[in-house]
Amino acid sequence: MKKKLVFAGSGGQGVISMATLTCLAAIECKWNAVMSQTYGIEQRGGTAVGFVVISDEEIGSPMIEEDADICCLMHPMIVDAHIKDAASGGIVLYNSSLVKSEPVRESVEFLSVPATDAAQELGERRAANMFALGRLSAETGFVPIEALCSALEKMLGEKKKHLVEINQKALRAGYAGGCNEEK
Repeated sequence: MKKKLVFAGSGGQGVISMATLTCLAAIECKWNAVMSQTYGIEQRGGTAVGFVVISDEEIGSPMIEEDADICCLMHPMIVDAHIKDAASGGIVLYNSSLVKSEPVRESVEFLSVPATDAAQELGERRAANMFALGRLSAETGFVPIEALCSALEKMLGEKKKHLVEINQKALRAGYAGGCNEEK
């Protein structure tokens, strides 16, 4: 098993946290994981992108060059720049709360997820990233939801323990909203 993932959005949306959590969850599963990231010079509002490769075998290169199995687009300003990162046959999740029209790209499967609206309904708009990650877990099985929840506690640690509950709630809500009975 080898999965390449791209998480892209605006700075402050938590896409780097999504990438980091994915790596930590993969490690929980005893898999290998590598991550790289890019972001604009702005602290908030610029672009932020996390590139992740997870595998049950050694990872020779962390490069993702238009061959991501999963691409998660959280903000409209990054759609055009990063929709090309998805491989033919890949899955592109987009945050339909902010990306108002379905992106255009042939030979990929689109998942329209109103992550920001769903997180707002849970009481914390900033948990949209976790809702989207939970949905990806349900739809693709790239990493188990329990590994994500466990890794989240470790990632946030004692200093941010107060954020664990709402973020796990968002992960689980995204997962529940994305469950396909055939899987």
